[in-house]
Amino acid sequence: MRNICIDLGGTNIKAGIIENDQLLYSCSAPSMSDQSFLKVVLVLEELIDQLLEKTKTQIDSIGGIGLCMPGIVDVDNNRVLAINAKHEEAIQFDFNGWANTTYQLPIVMENDARTALVGEWQQGEGRGTDDIVMMTLGTGIGGAAMINGKLLHGKHYQAGCLGGHFTVDINGSQCNCGNIGCVESQSASWRLPSLIEETPGGKELLKQESTIDFKRLFDLTREGNQVAKNVVENIMKVWSAGIVNMIHAYDPDRVIVSGGIMNSKDIILPFMQEWVDKYAWTANHRVEVKASIDTENIALWGINYLVNEKINQQVNDSV
Repeated sequence: MRNICIDLGGTNIKAGIIENDQLLYSCSAPSMSDQSFLKVVLVLEELIDQLLEKTKTQIDSIGGIGLCMPGIVDVDNNRVLAINAKHEEAIQFDFNGWANTTYQLPIVMENDARTALVGEWQQGEGRGTDDIVMMTLGTGIGGAAMINGKLLHGKHYQAGCLGGHFTVDINGSQCNCGNIGCVESQSASWRLPSLIEETPGGKELLKQESTIDFKRLFDLTREGNQVAKNVVENIMKVWSAGIVNMIHAYDPDRVIVSGGIMNSKDIILPFMQEWVDKYAWTANHRVEVKASIDTENIALWGINYLVNEKINQQVNDSV
């Protein structure tokens, strides 16, 4: 069975058709998170048309549509309940009606960090254990938790997925979620320029660099730039403190860290593992910290698994 799988991120939209765990074709587009959500939906439809055309797939051979996105998602009714500073009009959008009217297909929705965790559980660094937490590093910072092979959702669908909004500094900056001193407000890419500026010597560094992102910051660290090294170390402390919070909350065997920032895992992973070994209170086991194997497509694998699970459940319920 083929499924249409879409990862609607804060920066990019990634779409693919997956059949029997094989990604047949994928494509992407800017997410236009500052635009009307109806315009975003038009982009989704263009990507779906491209998927169908490139794979010569008829719509009646598709099992369902899987859509993951940031925010708090009601997975029972396929609704976005809350989303932070991007795609906010999605809260009013009727996803079930859109999928049924436009494609005559069922839709399965989930938070993007949870789908990335499921993808790792099935295809990546999560294989071999059913107790995992994930932290996703990017435009924002997400989290997800799985206990005994079951994703945490909670009564209000927000259990486990707000790891980026654990408080790590009560005197820190205000996050765009409204809280003070979140992991995200102290370390996410949207805060990077001000984090650099707040570091001694940071203003001079910003004058020297026309643009500075995490890739450039880690490159400067490797080159021995002390200001960059100080910024990186402070940010890694924040990420690691957030991970310790997740370990204390959800009792995993393994932590998986995902996002393009993990291209610098040679620096990040040893720091995180040492911090976890030192500060996480675990009674008789050591929690491993791993980097995602496939940052680009892992959420697509995860939402594909959830679509198949939902379809199989419906078939079993009808028997």
